[in-house]
Parts: sequence; C-alpha cells; structure tokens
Amino acid sequence: MTQASGGAWSRPLRRWVGVAATLTVLLRLPFLITPLNVDEGGYATIASQWASGAQLYRDVWVDRPQGLLVFYRLVFAVLGPHAWAVRAVAALWAAAGVVAVAEVARARRGPRAGALAAMVFALLSATPRAEGFAANGELLAAVPSVGCVALVLCARPVSAGGGRRAAPLGSPGRLVAAGICGGAAVLLKQSGFDGAVAVVGWLLVAGAFRRCSRAQVARALALLGTGAAIVVLPTVLHGMSLGLGEWWFAVVGQRSGSQSVWTGDLTKRLERLWRLVGTLGPVLIATLMVLLAAPAARAGTWLVRAAQRSSPIPAPPGLAAAVPNTAPVLASVEDRVLIGGWVLASLAGFALGGLFHPHYVIGLVPVVAVLAGCSLAVAWERATSVAAFAGGLGVVLYLVSAWPAMSAGDADVRSMRSTADGRVLSDAEVGAYLRAHTNEQDSIYAMYANAGLYFAADRRPASPYLWWLNLVQVPGAIDQLAVAFNGPDAPRYVARYGEADSLPGGDAIKVAFERRYRLETVVAGVPLFRLVEDTGPPAVPPITSPTASR
Repeated sequence: MTQASGGAWSRPLRRWVGVAATLTVLLRLPFLITPLNVDEGGYATIASQWASGAQLYRDVWVDRPQGLLVFYRLVFAVLGPHAWAVRAVAALWAAAGVVAVAEVARARRGPRAGALAAMVFALLSATPRAEGFAANGELLAAVPSVGCVALVLCARPVSAGGGRRAAPLGSPGRLVAAGICGGAAVLLKQSGFDGAVAVVGWLLVAGAFRRCSRAQVARALALLGTGAAIVVLPTVLHGMSLGLGEWWFAVVGQRSGSQSVWTGDLTKRLERLWRLVGTLGPVLIATLMVLLAAPAARAGTWLVRAAQRSSPIPAPPGLAAAVPNTAPVLASVEDRVLIGGWVLASLAGFALGGLFHPHYVIGLVPVVAVLAGCSLAVAWERATSVAAFAGGLGVVLYLVSAWPAMSAGDADVRSMRSTADGRVLSDAEVGAYLRAHTNEQDSIYAMYANAGLYFAADRRPASPYLWWLNLVQVPGAIDQLAVAFNGPDAPRYVARYGEADSLPGGDAIKVAFERRYRLETVVAGVPLFRLVEDTGPPAVPPITSPTASR
C-alpha cells in the first residue's frame, strides 16, 4: 500500500477499511439473538417508559445523560422495541467507528496505518468478554468521540516523515460537525469527552508552535464550541425543565460522589481492576504485542546497525539501505500532544466509573487502535517480519479469548461466555409469565435487582431505581421503595433475585413483602410472588438465580 500524502483515500485503503467494517459487523452477528445484558435492558426499560410518558430522573432514574436514552428511543421508534434491533444498530455504529479510526491513523501515518488501525478497532471493539457487542454507553460514546478527532484532522495533509506543515484547519461545516460529535459523545456517556479534549489540546499546541495562526485556532475552537452547543444546550435546557439540581445529581453528582476511582474503598477498586485484567488477559497481551511492534522493530534496526559498525567484515552493498531509518510512531510535537492527550483523557474517562467492569475498556479502544495501527505501520517499514509476527500473535491471542463465546451454538451458552450474568438467561421466560398475568397498568419489581426484567416483561417498575447500586447509594431511594411496597400501588408481582433482607436499611420493605406477598410459582429458577394483601410470612424457596452485581 503506497503511503501517499494528501487528503484522498487510496483505493487499497478504502478496500481494507471496507473489509474491517464488514468484519466488525460479522463478529457481532452471533450476539443478535443473545439476551440483552442488565445495562442494555435497563436503558431499554427507561427509554420505553420515557416514551410512554414517564418523567425522566423522577419516575425512572439513571445516572446517564439523555443522549443514551434518546439513542434507544430512536432505535425503538424505527425498528420496534426489540432486543435484536439494539444490537444490530450497535453493530452498524461500530462499523462507523472503524471508518473514523482509519481516518485518524491515516492522517498521522498514512494509508497503511489507517488500514491496520481499522482492523485493530474492528477486532478489539467486538471483544465478547468486554461485551463489545452490546449497546453500552462506552461503545456508543466512543464512535462520535473518535469522529470528532477524525473530522478535525481529515483535511490536514500528511508529510513524508509523519510531521505536519502549516495548513488551514478546514471548512466551518466540518469543524461544527466535529463539535457536534464531541458533544454527542458526552451525552451518550459522561466519559466520552476524550476525543474533544485531545482535539482542543492539539489545536492550542498547534497555535503555540505556529503550525497554524492563532486566529485560525480561535476560529476553530469557536466553531467546535458552536457544534457542541447545538446538542449540549438543548440537553441542559431539558434538564432544567426537570429540575436542574435533580438532573445534575443524576448525570454528574451521584457517580462522581460514590462510584469514581477517587471515592470509596481504594482496595476494592484495585481488586475490581485486577479482576478486569484477569478477565481480559489474552486480549490485553495481544494489544500490548501490537503496540510494541514499532519499538521492537526500532530495537532490531539499532542492533543491526551496531553489528555493522562493529564488524571487521565490510557489510555487503545495499545492506544499510535494507534497514530504513523511518520516523518514530509519534513523529512530531503535535502528534505527541494529540495522541498523548487522547490517551490521558481516555484513561481519565475509564477511571471515572470506578467499578471497572470489563465493558469499560471499550472506551479506550479507539486511541489504542490508532496507536496500534501507527506502530504496526512503522514496524512494517523497518522490519516486515516483526510487524507480521506481532500482528499474527495478536490475532491468535484475541481468538483464544473470543472464540469460546463466538463459536457457541446456544445463545444462553454464548451469553454466559461473554456477559457471564445468569440473571439475563431467565428474562424471556419470566418476562413472558409476568406479561401474561398482569395488565399494562400493573407494576412489577425485581428484588434485588435485575434492571432488564422490566423490558422483557413490558411492565413498569415499582421503583425508579432499577440497579442495585443506585438503590443503595441514592438518598431516599430505599424509603421511596418502602412507600411503594406498603402503599396502594404496590407491585403486582415481585421476582426475587436476592433475599428480602439483603438490602441495608430495607426492613420496612422486608416486612411489607412478608405480609403482602405469596409465592405463586418459580419460573426459570426465579421465585415469583404475587400481591395478596395481608397474609402470614410466605414460604420462601432458596435462591437459585444469581445475586445482582450491578
């Protein structure tokens, strides 16, 4: 593949990016029929309830911005409220991310880097153990975030050595579009600020080093801000209409105050991080292999040249030319600022969650893919065998991790080998039973907890707080649930996933549950209790479904 400069994509690059985009969709196809994970089911529930007239952050509560729920509402409006629809759109969304990642890498190191970065993103973003197939906030935010970077870079020419020469920063329309992407990323998940932060830092350094005039930088920043305001301002206004304090607590205050890496028990945070490393071990090693391809090739080049200088036997003619002296992966100050700032911002976003679930790493994939593509491209220029070895071994290690889930013939087995959450396996059966034995006005409750059950049953939740951590961490959430259990609008059915006395401070709920509910049946291992008003303590079977973890 030629490393031509300029803004146009070469034919080989277009072909390889098309292959990568198709690959990332194909890798996700087996998961179209696997159950939604707990987070997807919860988002689907809240989006559906919001569309039906419930007030967001009051009747249904989530610690996510409106953009994520708008995404789900749009999917359901176009394709219907189906689980496969969410996964299918997520697959196409990831394919768009392939294109954006390829453009960023191409703009920094040329077409070969773009093609390689596209392939890396196609694989890593679909990692089953990281739930890359899911329509989680990490994937949905990552695509517009890298799109923001790509739109700013796409008109900047590539010089032969990987550096930059002064050039206009592009059309106003593209910069406004980049701002829209940056703003949309944050509205899909709060940690999606990484691409916008990297671009702003890069522009400021470009102006400081006279790569662009300060007037151009000011104009670019103003256009980016305008684009971001187009999507962020309506969101803020909507939040103000709901109650600015309540909205701000939901999207910023709750998570930063109780779940981020700098709050809570540091030892537990580190334990969670270590478990994540164990879960994704082969994929992390594969990623490290491709990232180190360029340094390994550079070290090999240095050893060859050192051997030539110290050998008493003259080197054959042309041997020195066979060991090219290519530029490093990050060849300019601007490269280091852009990619370095992007890495730091991505890591900050990763740490904001604090719980270190495996799907958090999806937010790191775009910048890792760009770095990996550039590293492999540099290694290819220096020592093709090193690049081939690193890439080949990386693919093998990736398959070691991904193949058990991707090759599973049964959807439930595939779900357990990826999501590894037994609660979601029973959602279809339990949801069908509850739907058949309740009417649309009835509420149900998953004790404690399964956010996806309500979407499977198509019934409203008895509490606004669908996730365990929200229930125990949001002030007043337990009291509100106790009022529901003791009041006239008590849930018609309770699906018990955890013991009634497992909720700290939930004694009033336990008493009401024992007084007002009777065991009716057990469906797919989940005990279902029906509201029968005042009775004695129910006969409670042992729990056979997993206890909630999120």
